[in-house]
Amino acid sequence: MTGETIADYLNVTVPIGCIDEVRFELRPLLDMCGLSELSPDVFTLPNKGGTFKISRRGKVGIFSASGGFLASLRASRRLDHYLAALSGFPHRVSMLHVTQDYHVDNAPAVIQAVKARGHAGELALTRKSIRADQVKAILSLDKEGRETGTVYLGHRANADVWAKIYDKGHERQVKGFDDPGNIVRVEIAVQSDVGATLRDVSAPSAIFHRFARVSLVEVPPDVPEWVAFGEGYVPSVRLYDPTTLQRAESLLATSLDVSRLVQLARSEFGDGAFDALMPLLRARCRLRSSL
Repeated sequence: MTGETIADYLNVTVPIGCIDEVRFELRPLLDMCGLSELSPDVFTLPNKGGTFKISRRGKVGIFSASGGFLASLRASRRLDHYLAALSGFPHRVSMLHVTQDYHVDNAPAVIQAVKARGHAGELALTRKSIRADQVKAILSLDKEGRETGTVYLGHRANADVWAKIYDKGHERQVKGFDDPGNIVRVEIAVQSDVGATLRDVSAPSAIFHRFARVSLVEVPPDVPEWVAFGEGYVPSVRLYDPTTLQRAESLLATSLDVSRLVQLARSEFGDGAFDALMPLLRARCRLRSSL
């Protein structure tokens, strides 16, 4: 039994001159997702994990979506809106991680088997086998005293394709979460030269199995063949266009800073908190720097 193939990390680059336009197009969606801006162009999902960043490198702008942010977009059915906004500009998928979970009888045994095969030079993601010195294992003891953890295949710094296979149950327990059972996660990462498109973010199964099937997993019969730089993403939705009041309501409902402000006012003024805050809010709205 396996889980759904998902996109777990995404970097999209655009020409440096398009950054402001793309940011403007995305901002209503970011507001409705409840993202808080920690610093200019660095956003986080309060209490949920996940980040979204906008950065510059040379002649391109980079829009980075973490696995937590992508999961939130999928859960709220806004992933297609995010991809639609990006698709309207010249862009390139410069980094994409796709993952799938596999329910197994003994996760530590699977990890040990992958490690052994990797060190024996028996694994590959493309036509070329992965050298033993490109296999790295980070292991520790689980709650039953078995050695398990993560195996990395390929060098992330200079490989077009690399992978990691890890004991998901052990990883969740180490972080303090409930034990999901014997689950092994296979993660495939591709760089820009591989030829992924936004379509592979929306429907990642084909690109995942293209590389994982070489020596890591079996391919289900209904998975289509993947083609590099194949059919691009065709938006199935219109651009996200909430009203100003909808965006404001979402920000007020999810902002930890606003929650803290309300708690502070209530602790001092009780039911009069609203009246106490109104002069401050009115003054803030009049500041040109806040517009």
